[in-house]
Amino acid sequence: MERMLAGPAAALLFLAAAWAPASACEISPDYVRPSSFELVQISDSIVVATAREERKGDYDSPVVAFDVGEKVKGEAPPEVKVVGRLEPPAPDEHSGTSGPSVISVGGWCEPPPYRKGGRYLLFLQKGRDGQLRRNNHTLSPISEEYAGEDAAWMRRVRRYVRLQATAAPMDQIAILDRLADSRRGLAGEPLTAEEVRDIRDHLRSLSPFKPTAYLLAAYAALEQGRMPAHGVRRRGRDLAEMRRRVLSHLAKGDHPAAMPLFERLAAERPEDPDRIGLALRFFAKNGAYGRAFQWVETRLMKRLPQLAPAAARRLIGHVEQMQRGEEGEEPWRGDARAAALWPELALSLYWYQVRRFGPGDAVGFDDALRTLPHDDYRARPLLTLALAADYDQDITEWAMTELGDEAKRKAWEDLPDETRRKRADPAALPIRVLLSSWSQDR
Repeated sequence: MERMLAGPAAALLFLAAAWAPASACEISPDYVRPSSFELVQISDSIVVATAREERKGDYDSPVVAFDVGEKVKGEAPPEVKVVGRLEPPAPDEHSGTSGPSVISVGGWCEPPPYRKGGRYLLFLQKGRDGQLRRNNHTLSPISEEYAGEDAAWMRRVRRYVRLQATAAPMDQIAILDRLADSRRGLAGEPLTAEEVRDIRDHLRSLSPFKPTAYLLAAYAALEQGRMPAHGVRRRGRDLAEMRRRVLSHLAKGDHPAAMPLFERLAAERPEDPDRIGLALRFFAKNGAYGRAFQWVETRLMKRLPQLAPAAARRLIGHVEQMQRGEEGEEPWRGDARAAALWPELALSLYWYQVRRFGPGDAVGFDDALRTLPHDDYRARPLLTLALAADYDQDITEWAMTELGDEAKRKAWEDLPDETRRKRADPAALPIRVLLSSWSQDR
């Protein structure tokens, strides 16, 4: 039987997952569930495929090999592999349920085992290596059992594929609006109440996948104290929080045309920590990294003391994401000025956090710190301690060796008291290293 999720049922599952205990599926507070329409939009390929066998994938994790049958959207090779397990043919224990089937694997949401010989509608995306993989939005129906062309979920996918292939993004919004109002499909076919709710769910969702013009119009309305034209998927937030969410979607998604808005926000004084933080991330992603780093270089350490602790931590978090870049491609490494200045600034920023928030709340910026010369651990104690806090094994072993060196201990003890009072105890730094790198499993 079909297992799909849309409308109110989707919101209920999303909220249940968001508030579930740690033993259930864990998701980020900033996770954005794509609408069904967006799930079709962001998938490079959608195929009907048959589960054949389980194999070993990367790092010996199990993958299931599928024989690709019909291609609903895009292209795909004859065989695709997705992370997961295979179980023998048996009645599907999830049959008759609504919503995507998910189970908790190590706290993360994953589809349940696939049935050998079962046919599935797979939503696939290309990785950086060009290989197709299962769409990573596991709280969406990304790999449900194929229930035939007459199934409501299949009709919906077909309709959305046709619309996205024939209309520009903002025209798609207008057409969907008309379909929901008329309760008729693209060919004039009647729409069920669930199909209408699914369309409305898409129109009300604020997400990185929406057209730039849609998000800019939503932000303009919220700035004027009004709700966006289609409302919002989840109510209960104040307008300021909704504005922040829209800016976050513009910064995360592919929206270079939003540059004028972020230029205006970056010119504000004093800078709002979230608005300037999101502007920095937007600039870094959209060809203006140098401008973003100039603000970090000249303004960050001046602005942080003016902010409340929670706001300061959020701004530092934005800077960390800006410097980390997309998919681990740290943009500061490719910018000559940033590559020269950022590691030292990152070290100062780390110790600012330690002093103000405590070591437990300090972002480490460890990749940048490791580019600083640190062969002589005593030469720069603050650098050594910052790296030790990231459980650097070499530094830990050095500290243990130092504390176990009886010759050095005796030489220190043999010094005159007056000399020892003027010098730092050589055991002090190794002891601080071990305290910095302490963890429960140690």
